[in-house]
Amino acid sequence: STLASKEATIGCQAADTLTTVYGVTHGAVEANPLMAGIINSLGVAGFVAFKIGITYLLVSNREKIPEAVMAGINVGTCGVAAHNLTVIR
Repeated sequence: STLASKEATIGCQAADTLTTVYGVTHGAVEANPLMAGIINSLGVAGFVAFKIGITYLLVSNREKIPEAVMAGINVGTCGVAAHNLTVIR
């Protein structure tokens, strides 16, 4: 399905990464404790590297992940990016 596609995974992960980076570099606070910990300990560059790694793992293992699970991950990640946009407006 389109929601479980490689393109959706890359697009949603990129949208979340970009909106998070913009937000935290403009005064927003990361709400996800795991991501906040990564940002606090590794900085924005470390966060971006982590997200690139996650994206690579998801895309390269897509055939092993059930389609409904992948679609859920992508919808959730795009939902987070959409929420980020409301925070940084």
